[in-house]
Amino acid sequence: MQTDLNGKVAISVKAILKGTLLSFGAILVFSLVIAAYLLITNTPTFPEKWIFYLGLVSAALGGGQGARKAKVKGWLHGFLVGLLFLLVGYLLFGVEKGFSGLNWLKILVTLVGSSIGGMFGMLFTS
Repeated sequence: MQTDLNGKVAISVKAILKGTLLSFGAILVFSLVIAAYLLITNTPTFPEKWIFYLGLVSAALGGGQGARKAKVKGWLHGFLVGLLFLLVGYLLFGVEKGFSGLNWLKILVTLVGSSIGGMFGMLFTS
């Protein structure tokens, strides 16, 4: 457990970065599976709601990993992983749309999902 000079629990940046990397790794794997599905079935598109669900699962997995590595305040580390995941994803892939392209409800659900992932991640700390 990491603490600051006053004995308060600190935030583990390393754990947040590891969780965020797992989120991006998971979304990459899910994207490859979707691409293979589209190629094999000769389907022109994939339902957008499933893409959101897979992103949510990726954020929750990363939140769980971040909390597991931090070993403290799982919900907070999960939330911060989700926030960084969304921010980096927006900067890499969504800037050209501007803020009008953002769906605030999906952002909120993703942050809640990553926080819940962080809570579950605390169950697997050693």
